[in-house]
Amino acid sequence: PGYGISYVIGKIEAEKLLWEADSQKHLTTIGHLCREAMQEFAETLVNRHKPPEVNQDKSKTVARVRTVLNLYAPSLGDTERAFLDALIAYWGAVADLSQRQEHGSQKEGSPLTWEDGRRVVFQTLLVMYEIDRALSRVQSRVTS
Repeated sequence: PGYGISYVIGKIEAEKLLWEADSQKHLTTIGHLCREAMQEFAETLVNRHKPPEVNQDKSKTVARVRTVLNLYAPSLGDTERAFLDALIAYWGAVADLSQRQEHGSQKEGSPLTWEDGRRVVFQTLLVMYEIDRALSRVQSRVTS
């Protein structure tokens, strides 16, 4: 069974900060918390699915999630495999957003806004949910 959206939302403390009246002062913390949530989610996937030869560096979430998803790739059709590949690319883009957020968009030179915080929180939730649902669906077919 999957983790469910309540599990995913419960793991995102950043979502609470986003809706506070003074959320502007928490924007880098929101990025940090989203990054931590993605690392914890990837760790949970690795522990649950136990892929061989997984990258042990918790910060390498793209590689870790890819390793888990690749466990099921051989049993998938072309369309589902393409969807899992797209989820990995999406995961990487969201990881980049959380990194940008955590570091206050210093490289880009523009200050963070509430919209940046909203984007990173919602997209973190969404990508984790989609990966969870995809794995749940694929795993149930492989094991039945």
